[in-house]
Formats: sequence, structure tokens, C-alpha cells
Amino acid sequence: MARHERWLDANLHLFDLLVIGLETARRYAELRRELKTTGTPIPSNDAWIASLAREHRLPLVTRDVHFQAVRGLHVVIW
Repeated sequence: MARHERWLDANLHLFDLLVIGLETARRYAELRRELKTTGTPIPSNDAWIASLAREHRLPLVTRDVHFQAVRGLHVVIW
């Protein structure tokens, strides 16, 4: 774990961090409802990630194919 903490200390300044705010929470609730309605739930932490990506109109680079169930999300599988 110490190795990862050292990497974060050295590199975190290179990244913009996205804040989960009221708009993200609204999008999260909307997304959870959509996925429940379509019968394609995803893990709750992933729903937060997808909500942030949709809110900021960012592509989501992932190895998790279940993100493809999220409407309006540009998913890049790698």
C-alpha cells in the first residue's frame, strides 16, 4: 500500500478531481431508476462513476462491460 500512497503523493497534482455534488446525486438517482426499470443493475460504486461521467460528458475507459447498459454513456473498453 505504501507504494500506491507514494505514487499518489507524487502524481495527484497532475489530475483534476471530480466532486460529487447535488447534480451528481440527482443523476445517480436517475441512473439507478433507469437501470432498475430495464432490469440491468450495476454495482452502486460503478453507478456513481457512470453518473459523474454522464454529468461531465466524459468517456469512461473500463474493462467492465456492464457499463454498456448505461444509456448516454460513451464507454471505451480496453
